[in-house]
Amino acid sequence: RLSLDLRNVATVSVDTTAARMHRGTITVISDGPARLTLRRLPSRTTLRVRGSRSVRRTGARGGALRVVLPAGTSVLTLGHR
Repeated sequence: RLSLDLRNVATVSVDTTAARMHRGTITVISDGPARLTLRRLPSRTTLRVRGSRSVRRTGARGGALRVVLPAGTSVLTLGHR
């Protein structure tokens, strides 16, 4: 579980290996639109944003996933396929 409070922050990048966050829930609170990049993800990681039908996935080599979040509270879930 990871919580990010992004007041006066428009862009943030999280090294998921350093944060030991390859699965689980990320809660983001922002006062405006925010661009979140999750770096160093394992292969075939999935990212779901609560309230959205889309699912983003890393490829066979892993990598990064980027998402633009609206102001307010967003809940993201990282998993593996």
